[in-house]
Amino acid sequence: MKKNAAPPAWLRAALDYLPQWLDLQLERYRQPGCSVAIARGGETVAELALGVSDMRTHKH
Repeated sequence: MKKNAAPPAWLRAALDYLPQWLDLQLERYRQPGCSVAIARGGETVAELALGVSDMRTHKH
């Protein structure tokens, strides 16, 4: 992917859906959180960190 080029539509759609999908997985597998980085063409296109900071109270 060229630097500063707009990502393809499929990638934008996938990245928009990713937080929702990860939230579902965290709930399904009862995990406190996760972090994800996605690279394409040697450039980071997404960084996400989801979950709770206090497992006793489940506060974000």
